[in-house]
Amino acid sequence: MTPNRFPKALLLAALLAACGHAPTTRAPDPATPTPQFGSGRRDEAYGLAPHGSGVYVVGRTWGKLYGPHQGDADAFLAKYDAAGTLVWGRQFGTSDLDDAWGVSTDTQDNAYVVGRTEVGSNTFDLFLRKYTAGGDLVWSQPVGTGGGGTGGGLAVHGSGVYVPVSIFGVASLLKYDADGTLLWTLRDHTHSDLRYADVALGPDGSVYLAGTDHDGMVLRKVTPDGGIVWTRQVLYQQFQNQTGTAVAVAQGHVYLVGNFQWWASGEQKVLVTKFGADGGQQWQEPYHNLYGTDTAWDASVDGSGNLYLAGYRGGGPHPSLVGFVSKVGPGGGPPLWTKTVAARPGAYAFAVLASPALGGLLTPGRAWPLPRAVTEVYAAGYALGDLGAGHAGDGDAFLRRLDSATGETLWTR
Repeated sequence: MTPNRFPKALLLAALLAACGHAPTTRAPDPATPTPQFGSGRRDEAYGLAPHGSGVYVVGRTWGKLYGPHQGDADAFLAKYDAAGTLVWGRQFGTSDLDDAWGVSTDTQDNAYVVGRTEVGSNTFDLFLRKYTAGGDLVWSQPVGTGGGGTGGGLAVHGSGVYVPVSIFGVASLLKYDADGTLLWTLRDHTHSDLRYADVALGPDGSVYLAGTDHDGMVLRKVTPDGGIVWTRQVLYQQFQNQTGTAVAVAQGHVYLVGNFQWWASGEQKVLVTKFGADGGQQWQEPYHNLYGTDTAWDASVDGSGNLYLAGYRGGGPHPSLVGFVSKVGPGGGPPLWTKTVAARPGAYAFAVLASPALGGLLTPGRAWPLPRAVTEVYAAGYALGDLGAGHAGDGDAFLRRLDSATGETLWTR
């Protein structure tokens, strides 16, 4: 989840009818991959969101990725189509450290970006930005001032933009309108150590928040006008250091994803707990290798209730850290597939997105005579080495599209 979740990111699956995805496009043959995108210095991708014919990616760069380098590190927003072609990229920042970890979209494909700007030694203010589908900045707003902010993603619904933050240690949910005006703030003064890590929206506009307090993982449901519907405390047996890192919601499927520390070895493992929209727990399942550490950072769910996890693992058969993406069925049980992103000396997957589309992607050897409903699955993160087709520098961001049925790589950028 990198700097403090570094926070989470994912967040919104567009409805099929509202997507307006372009007709089927053709992807390059994955046997002839292209280099991951990079500036020659460290570049990292942390968040994904769908648009009408592809995906937005956000992160940070220490070099000249999409424009002049402003300072220590700059935030970036990039738009790719479903075939992996860069449509445009924007790089922005101050003279200090800036990064972006969350992005979400509205029905006009406007992109909303949340991130942070350094205002002192290891002290940050948050920002919220809106861009048009063509890459023009509409507005930029500070979210909390005075160096007391940490965040956990964002989500967009017709009624507004939801940003979970912690300002001077108080967990808060902020709602903005499409013009960047703050509508209301929901503060939690009852849990002094509550930290939000992620946010997702239900089909009815309900807001679901994932986080952590002193007792472990927390899942909360909030109405569009800021009323708390229910809060669930989640623990897995008596394991230590249990943290909630992601929440994914679609059609009544509500997943809380987190991590816990294994007793004997101190290694970290992954926990998934599924709820209904009424807050009733349906099942709980640990997911991990027998040996080594597994960390889940992000999650997304498709219209059928399949859950996609992204994170990284090390130990056991992996001499260095590898990123991973796993697909879990709505009934739980073993993953339907798990794919790794490997590059020495390490690779990390920090974002995953399962987005419905009309048309889909034609790959070599396949032909669909008519457009059909498909699920586009994307993963993003960064690799400290070559993913197979060239390495730009210190560490490169990557964007990968996977086949939703098999997990096979369609392309990597």
